[in-house]
Order: sequence, then C-alpha cells, then structure tokens
Amino acid sequence: MRTRIFAVMVLALLCGAPTAAQYFIWDAAPLRDSCYDGSTRPRDRDIKDAQKRAGEAMDRYLGLARAGRDVSGAFMGAIGLKKQRHWLLDGNEVDTKVARDPWAAQLARVEPTAITVGSLPMYYRVQWRAIRSDGTVLGTYDAYLQSSIGGARIFQLNLYSDGAATQPAPMEPFCKVPGDVEQWKLRKSARIR
Repeated sequence: MRTRIFAVMVLALLCGAPTAAQYFIWDAAPLRDSCYDGSTRPRDRDIKDAQKRAGEAMDRYLGLARAGRDVSGAFMGAIGLKKQRHWLLDGNEVDTKVARDPWAAQLARVEPTAITVGSLPMYYRVQWRAIRSDGTVLGTYDAYLQSSIGGARIFQLNLYSDGAATQPAPMEPFCKVPGDVEQWKLRKSARIR
C-alpha cells in the first residue's frame, strides 16, 4: 500500500499543473500550510547539501557552456520534465538545446551570492555573480534547482546582464517553487474574507 501511495505521489509531482510566479515549474497537489507559513524550515545540513549540489550543477552547466555544447544536459531530464527546462537571458527564453551562454567565453569565475532552500529542502534557488578575469561583473546567474540522484539538476536558469532592465526577483522563503508562499498568503487571505 505504501509503495502504491508513493508511486501516486511521484506521478502527481511529474504531472501536476503549472504554477504562476516567474518560474515555470509544475506544482502537484497543495501541500500542508506548515510548508508555506514558515513553521517548516530547512535544516543546516539541508542548506549545506544544497550549496554543494548547486555548485556541482553549475559546474556541469558551465562545462557544457564553455565547450559550446548543448547545455540541456545540466537540466532536469526525466520524462514529462523536459517541458520544465527553461533558460532565459534578460527575460527572453531560449530552448536549452540551442541556448548559448554569452558569458561563457569571458567568464573567469562565478561567486555564489545567495541561496534559499525551500521548506521542501529538495528544491532551492541559488544566485551566482559572473565575473571576468579583470574583475568586471558580467551579470547574475539565478537558478532554480532540484536535488536528484547524485547531485542536482536545473529546472530554470535566468541570466541577468549587469545593468539590464530586468534583474532577479528578491530571494524570499518558499515551499516548493519561488513565489508560492506569497500566492498561498493571497489565497488564504481571500478565504478569510
């Protein structure tokens, strides 16, 4: 019975409906309020694990980007999740199979600047500053990732050029998808009225 329930939960995660916010991630059935109200928080070890996994995922992405290869190998790849691969440059989406990172050839290093681990700690959002060898900031990588077997995979990667009109949304707590706590608060206040 437990195996059947788990299989249904996995299927629900893979086949849920799209959420709003600026992230294109599908959302399964609504979760308990404790996931959204701040009473469930990631543990220190979850945050350290997310930092390690996210760094490895970014290294994998940059390796592909610097080689001029298809970067989709750094993104989620399970059946049904390919629609969830999103790569955006200054707000303009490009298919991950043809996306070319404009900073890859100039990039000397990336520096992590922020991480937010979801109340469901298998999901996290990380930002890195992209820097040239002369210290000039090229922009910001803003990634939404999920833990997977042996590491993490990217759902969505936004590249925000330094000085561009579009910049990353603030790093806010979330349950599963960035922006879902704010949506939950709006739905909850609408039910109270």
